Amino acid sequence: MIFDIDVSGEDILSGDYAVCISDNNQIIKAFKMHPKTVNQINKNFNLGKYTKYKPTLKKKKDLKIRIYSIIIYYIFKELNLNSNIELKICRDFYNREQDIIYNLEYFLITKLNLRINNIEFCKLESKSLAHKYSYLIRKNLIDSRKYLIKISLEEIELFLSK
Repeated sequence: MIFDIDVSGEDILSGDYAVCISDNNQIIKAFKMHPKTVNQINKNFNLGKYTKYKPTLKKKKDLKIRIYSIIIYYIFKELNLNSNIELKICRDFYNREQDIIYNLEYFLITKLNLRINNIEFCKLESKSLAHKYSYLIRKNLIDSRKYLIKISLEEIELFLSK
């Protein structure tokens, strides 16, 4: 199965951000950052709570990649797949592709036992459902209840303190 992954929003830690995964056929799943969660993550980061991510600009960028990867993990966990997958990821985190691959290999291969045949970073086509729905969900332009998954702050932080 081939999945597109796209985001909509300025910054994953801005409170106005959505991550969407789609197979451009029937599966559309997404997560939208809640401002309260973003505020708490930023507060905890600045307090040095996440031991691996000291409060520096470089480590904040690392934290954003980790959170992005955690969200993708929980979406795929929700999908409960038992097949080989290919990922087409919109190039939203420039020059961080290797960090994303490293994180996704850990989460999707090690934690979920998925087989990843290929990971491609590209500009998604405008007809991509992940591209369309990430924007619609972020802007609240559709009833997104059937697409959204819930991820608690505690679930995100489970992978930030290690």
